[in-house]
Amino acid sequence: MMKKHYLYRSTLAASLIATACFAGITKAADHADSPLLRSDEITVKQSDINDLYAFMNPEDAEEVVMIMTIFPDANTQSTFSTNLNYQFFVQNYDGGTPGDHLKITCTFPTTDQVSCSLGSITAAGALGTTIEPGNGLRVYTGLRDDPFFFNGPGLANSLDAGSPQFTDPQPENEGGLTNTFANMNILAIVLGIDRNLLTNNQEDPQLRIWTATESN
Repeated sequence: MMKKHYLYRSTLAASLIATACFAGITKAADHADSPLLRSDEITVKQSDINDLYAFMNPEDAEEVVMIMTIFPDANTQSTFSTNLNYQFFVQNYDGGTPGDHLKITCTFPTTDQVSCSLGSITAAGALGTTIEPGNGLRVYTGLRDDPFFFNGPGLANSLDAGSPQFTDPQPENEGGLTNTFANMNILAIVLGIDRNLLTNNQEDPQLRIWTATESN
């Protein structure tokens, strides 16, 4: 079983790259699979990728942050799967060839322990803590508030009307924006990676990034 998650917007340009040489943010969303893949089964939710974010650490220009969120509407009882590989793939945008990419794999030996590896570089430890072995790879995993904003009613009204029906920002009780994902949680895998490890010491600053979950 494998689920892949692609698509990145880099900085302000509508390109399919993540740029690791200057500040920018990239994200791709998928909070509701097609009807054939929707399920309340825990094993399906553990493999269901919601979003992928990639950006430069605003407090450290040498670090790329990548975040994979899974498990729609998670709660304190939700866990990562011990039977899945959670994978981040990074490929040079200019001149990269199929199969020519880096892979960061995160596994969960137990439901409260994580191990993430980029080649021989590994960060391992407990969930809910920032693991910092000092080798260019930092990891945090755990339950977090869903950061994605989605105005579901605005979209539904727009589809019904055939034209945009989104309202100006104002309090919801005054008819303003509605965040369908407010008060919802997800499970997050957060990586902080020395950009030199991803960009060939900044020789290849433009990157393609995608994620997948796969049975181990």
